[in-house]
Amino acid sequence: MRVQLGQLYDLRYSLSVDQLCVGEVLMPLERLAPAHLKVAIEYLLHKYSVLRARFVGSGMNMKMDFVPPSRELLHQVFEVREQTDSPCDRRRLISNYIAEVRAAMNLANPPLLRYCLFDGNCARDQRLVLIFNHLVCDGISSRILWRDLSKAYRMSVNGQPLALENATNYEQFCAELYEQHRQIVKGASGCFWEG
Repeated sequence: MRVQLGQLYDLRYSLSVDQLCVGEVLMPLERLAPAHLKVAIEYLLHKYSVLRARFVGSGMNMKMDFVPPSRELLHQVFEVREQTDSPCDRRRLISNYIAEVRAAMNLANPPLLRYCLFDGNCARDQRLVLIFNHLVCDGISSRILWRDLSKAYRMSVNGQPLALENATNYEQFCAELYEQHRQIVKGASGCFWEG
């Protein structure tokens, strides 16, 4: 579903926890339908309470709590913007969007993540930008969210109901990757020796 163009991580903000964001700029392999993407993102907001986290207090007295999922929260998390055909304009618009999100994020007011689809007529013209505050998600754990977003998107496209599952932790994700790798190696080695 994706080709990674680059991971966002700016060291200038590394000492300021409220400004420390990670994310990715992605170019889909097939054109993304905004309506199905919205359904998939709503699914993630329900599945992972940390995506609805807010932090109150400061320093060692900071506490985390969660807001309930809502339409208003989804509206703040996901947006679609029209895209330009010019690669230079595209980079400028995406850079401006990232700066805008960083300036607007506030630890006490969720959401601390954003998805923005820069739309286009075909997949190569689209870009999906994801930005997370590092307190909510890091660059490694974002792979879990990507897998679940892809799965939920595909189910929505195919008209399948999205049943809420328990949140996946990183240890479970690694075990799933290991098992998939083991199956691929097992299948490949059988073909190699048979041929």
